[in-house]
Amino acid sequence: MKKYFYTILFLFILVINSSAQNEEKKPVLKMSDGQLQSHPVKIFVADANITKEMKPTLELIGLKKTKYDSTGKVTHTKYIFDPKTVAVNQTVAYEVDGTQITYTGTIMLFDFKNLDIKFYESGLRVLPVLRWNPPQDSVNNGPAIAVGEKEIYIGNPEGGRFYAILFIIIFFAFLILIKGKANRTLDLIRISETDMSLSLTQMLLWTLAVGGMVMAYGLMYLSVPDIPDTLIWLMGLSITASAAGHYQNYFLNESESNLSVKVINRTAGKLKWFSGLSSLVCIKTGGVKRLSIAKAQQLFWTLATITLFVVKSSLEGKLWAVPEELVILMGLSQGSYLLRNQMEIKTQEKTKEEKAKEEKAKDENK
Repeated sequence: MKKYFYTILFLFILVINSSAQNEEKKPVLKMSDGQLQSHPVKIFVADANITKEMKPTLELIGLKKTKYDSTGKVTHTKYIFDPKTVAVNQTVAYEVDGTQITYTGTIMLFDFKNLDIKFYESGLRVLPVLRWNPPQDSVNNGPAIAVGEKEIYIGNPEGGRFYAILFIIIFFAFLILIKGKANRTLDLIRISETDMSLSLTQMLLWTLAVGGMVMAYGLMYLSVPDIPDTLIWLMGLSITASAAGHYQNYFLNESESNLSVKVINRTAGKLKWFSGLSSLVCIKTGGVKRLSIAKAQQLFWTLATITLFVVKSSLEGKLWAVPEELVILMGLSQGSYLLRNQMEIKTQEKTKEEKAKEEKAKDENK
């Protein structure tokens, strides 16, 4: 009886062990879409611990890149990369249908700088395939393989910037075509025939910088990038200051009997493109242009912040969140500029009132 019992128990254990092996989780290759070629590219292999000794290689099948073999048949281009860094027993959380699921596996970092992407291509869609040699005591015979869950898009920063710059050039070319003969392109930021508006210049520069970077990363990631809150505040501050500055300049120019915008349309063709450039750092006092530290300061911080924004965004691979302190500093600079304008308006109004009183007194004496 015992003999039969042990035999049945042994067979039962064999069945359970065989079932467990059959139900063993298979490795799953997870690779996030929209990673940049210029940055380390990360992949995650769930339910597998793959070391460098197993000689893992990542093969990217370029779905839209084609080559021709000796017979003239079209074949897909393949790129094979070795990992620069391998980390086993890593835990990563992924969201699946709104639920966070935690996986344990291997993280690998790759360098794709040698990936064949032309400067005019914003990215390349590929299918990732990972191969490695399992341990000798493994039940699997031959190399192991894990195919990516989906095709992924590798973004090319050079291509994104190329199309962003091209778009800006086309935009200005379009403006030149439709502006008419009587207008100059930079009348966009002019408030009179001979004066440029610093506030309108600031708004134009921020529009080009932010719009260009959003378009570049939109092409690189094939999705609209996240826009930091501080950048929205800064754009709003720029628009508000532009509106207020333009309103103030209207009264300044009116009181000084400068030419209105309507006059620009009749005479602009006779003037140079960059006429009035000095007005970006000068303010009129008593009809005379004088350098203004308030305007020079605002121009300085505008150019400095935009330069930092473009450089940092290019290096970090995402839109740079302008620090709150810098936003406050920009606001104070703009406030100083607007306050100086308001003081000049009050001064001119006072002068105008005094002249009116003098003329009235002369009339009464007559």
